[in-house]
Amino acid sequence: MERGDAGDAEAPMLALDWSSAAECPGREVVVEGLQAMMPALLVPPAVAEALPEQLRVTGALEALPDGGYEVQLAFARGDDRDARSFQGPDCGSLTRAATLVIAVALDPVETAEHVGPLDAREDPPAPAPVQKPKLVPEPEPALAPEPKPALELPVEPTTLEPAREPPPRERRRPPRSGDARGPSPLGGSVGVRIGGGLGPVDAATTQLGLDLALASGRWRVDLLGLWMPPRELAASVGPSDNRVRFDSFLVGAHGCGVPSWRTLEFPLCAGVEAGATRGVGVDPTPDPREAALPWVTLTPGAGLRWVASPRVAVGFDLAAPISLVRGGFRINELVVQRLAPVGARGLVAVDVRFP
Repeated sequence: MERGDAGDAEAPMLALDWSSAAECPGREVVVEGLQAMMPALLVPPAVAEALPEQLRVTGALEALPDGGYEVQLAFARGDDRDARSFQGPDCGSLTRAATLVIAVALDPVETAEHVGPLDAREDPPAPAPVQKPKLVPEPEPALAPEPKPALELPVEPTTLEPAREPPPRERRRPPRSGDARGPSPLGGSVGVRIGGGLGPVDAATTQLGLDLALASGRWRVDLLGLWMPPRELAASVGPSDNRVRFDSFLVGAHGCGVPSWRTLEFPLCAGVEAGATRGVGVDPTPDPREAALPWVTLTPGAGLRWVASPRVAVGFDLAAPISLVRGGFRINELVVQRLAPVGARGLVAVDVRFP
């Protein structure tokens, strides 16, 4: 909006953007009220972009959920920002008040000179009550309604202050698999184990197995089955031509705590394992026979898993079986191989998980 002579470079100008509820006065009512207080014209948006000292006003009149209405005004002039808001029960009164605030921000002096009725669509004032006629031959004429006083409000200078930015909203990170957010659903997995180690006899062995597990959150229980394929060994004492072929199997149950970090899991386990080791004499051992020893261990262990996807995890397991059984295999009363008191085991693990 430009005041006075269009060529006056110092005249303040206004670019107005107004929105309101359907039942409330629209932008044209605000424009009429501004024109009533000062001879002015709205600057088109394309022209307003090129004006150096324009006052930009964005207004919104909205209904409140609990009744009544609220006006929000945002002022911008160059790098200065200001904002006003106020509430009331009637959107017409709020529209007139918003028009007055905009006019004061534009030119408080001229607003004080031309302030008056702002809403051209305002209902006409109710007629003053007519006095009862006196008991005289001719009734006196009714008194004319008193003129409505012009709206005069104290004019306060508007200080444009930098608009305050709302505080940044805290971003919530998605829950991770290791986060404690209530009871976790029960899931399971089937895994393949391939590796080797020391035990159950006092020699290195290859170990192959399967693992079945149930897991929920940060705990897991599993059932492990391992088989040590046959391996032929020379007797550790006695004639060097004495040879024995050993093979073993075991079944173990383990309980694990599973702390995690991002896509990595660190199972810490303890369990009990039981099985048997079979020894068979082979040629040229004289009078070869077959014998078996039971095998029971307490097995602490630890591992690492990388959860490649919700269905697949890969990693490794380390364990140190502690034998609860002592014994060995004999040939002609000579102990040719003993059970290892403490073993060692390293297995590569591939797990397929399901809900």
